[in-house]
Parts: sequence; C-alpha cells; structure tokens
Amino acid sequence: MTVILSSIQCSSFSLRLKDAVRLGDTVCHHREGLLFSLSNEQGHTGWGEASPLPGFSIRSLEEVSALGKTLAGRLKERTVAEARQLLTPESAGDPAIYTAFHHALQGLSRYNQPEGMLSLCMLLDGSVETMEQSFQSGLERGYKDFKVKVGRQSADHESTFIHALVARLPEGGKLRLDANRRWDYEAARSFCLSLPREGIEFLEEPLKDWSRLGELQHETDIPCAVDETLQDMSHALLSPSSRIRNDLLQAGKKTAEEARALVWKPSLSFPPEVLGIESSEPCILSSAYESGVGILAVLHEACQRPGRGPAVGVDTYSRLTEDLLMTDLPLDRGSVSASTLFLSDNNPNPQYLQECWRV
Repeated sequence: MTVILSSIQCSSFSLRLKDAVRLGDTVCHHREGLLFSLSNEQGHTGWGEASPLPGFSIRSLEEVSALGKTLAGRLKERTVAEARQLLTPESAGDPAIYTAFHHALQGLSRYNQPEGMLSLCMLLDGSVETMEQSFQSGLERGYKDFKVKVGRQSADHESTFIHALVARLPEGGKLRLDANRRWDYEAARSFCLSLPREGIEFLEEPLKDWSRLGELQHETDIPCAVDETLQDMSHALLSPSSRIRNDLLQAGKKTAEEARALVWKPSLSFPPEVLGIESSEPCILSSAYESGVGILAVLHEACQRPGRGPAVGVDTYSRLTEDLLMTDLPLDRGSVSASTLFLSDNNPNPQYLQECWRV
C-alpha cells in the first residue's frame, strides 16, 4: 500500500530548565525549539524536533522554521520512500531540520523497534562540590562513564580533580573530557601530559587550532575526539563558496579521521558518513539539550550503530524540569533497555505546543 504524506505541521515549544545553563555567551532559563509532525493518509504521525542551540547553531529559531516550511512544501503529497530520497543536507539547509525530518520519517516507516541495552554517560558540571556529589550519585545508580568539562579552572586544579575521579571509577569505567577548543597547542600538550594514562576515554576538541589534533594525540598518547569539527564541516557543506566548502571539508575530514572518536550531535551536524568521513573509530551519540522527542532521535541513531558499545551522552535531558512527552524517558540510570524507550503511545503533550504553520 502506498503511504502518502498528507499533512506537515510545525509547532513551537518552551520548556523550563532546572537551573540556568550558559551556552556560549547566552544564559538560558528555558529550552525553546520546534516540533514537526508528519502525518499520512492513514492517520499515523511521525515526530521530529529541530531546536537550534544558542551559542552553537548558526541559524535562529525563525530561520529553522522557514527552512522546515520550504522542505515541507517539497515533501507533502509524496510517499514516505520518495520523501526519504528528497531529504538531503542541501534540501534541509540545516542539520537540525535534516535530523527532525529524518526521525519523523523513521517514525512513519519503523517496523522493527530497537531492542537490547544502551549504556549511558553522565554529565558532570557545576562547582567541584556539585560534581563530586553528582559523581557519587551516578556511581550509586550504575553509571560507569562520566563526562567532565575542562579548561574552565587552572590546569593543575583540574588535573588533580581528574586523577581523583579516575581512582574511583568502577571496573571498565571511563572519563570523557571536553575542552571546547579552549587551548593553544602548548597548553593542551601540558594538560595532556598531566593526565592519567588509564581511565581517560578521550579528550574532546582541546585545540583552538583543531588541525593539529592528530599531532597532539601522537605526542601525548591521549586519545582525542572531534565534535565542533563535525559542526564546521556541516556548515561548510552548505556554503555557497566552493573554495570554502572544499578546503574546510578536506581539512576537517583529515582531522576527523585522525581522531580516536567522533562525537556526533545530530542537532548540530550531519552524520559523519554524509560528511564523507571514513573512520573505524567509535561514533559517540550526544545530545544538545533537546526535549524527549529529540533525545529519542539521538538514542535511535545510537541503536543503529554497529556494536552499540560506547555510552550515549543524553544526560542533558536531566536538566529539564518538564518534557514534551506524555511519559518521561527512564534515563536516570547507567543503562536503559531500548524496549522501554520507543513506545508507540508516548506522544507529545499538546499543551506545550503552539502551532506555527501547517502545509
């Protein structure tokens, strides 16, 4: 039976955060975003979220809405199969739109629900005292993997703190460190050499000059990961300048393929394969303060990865006071069964949604 997309709707939402979150130069008290619903003639609906992240996304909420409306006009009255073929980075115009429509189309065509267990990574942030308390709480709830932001205090202080955490990790546990490109080469090198050789899964984006990532990794023997590099490549892929596009994609591809891990945030970058990256290293799925709808998209992508080994970074979900979904996702332990996540009756609550447009 041919399934036709009969209606596409965009709604906005705003969810309260438990505590204010600093994203770049912006302090956020609410998480604002867009929810797209794709419905077929049989009355089934697929949901997808596009929530630009302040300080990181290059497009505003209004720009993303306009891109979604243009794409919706192209997909309406198409079959799901045709819509999937028409959905490209160029037709979407932004990773958030690409991910939202990709996930919504999956919701309309998904027959085999993911099964098995997913490991989760806990995010540690705030003061040292807060992180220590969160770390202990995480251990008690079965977490083995933890992520810590670095480059915010003195290198000596952070190194001492990391050594203390590594000493308390459970068997098989790992720390992920994220510097968000804060250091020049010598500062990053000095920090890497101060780290314990065991217990560090990777150091994410340590360098302002990200092209030297492979060199730093080779010199210090600390595995490094890319994240913002994938975002830069995604922006370049959409650049109208062929020189910028080709140069940055080539440089980014080299760095990404030298890295020991790829941290992919579907809301902020296109899939590594779409960017032309060829790597056998782990691809770690990570969230960007999405609602439960966007978190499910991240988790579903993680379920599709071979081996399903690396812990998924979706702990930003715990920073929300409320969620769009009728039933909160069970993400407060170190692992979760996929069968408890992808429930056909766990739809968004209409009370949080304000319609923007419909085609």
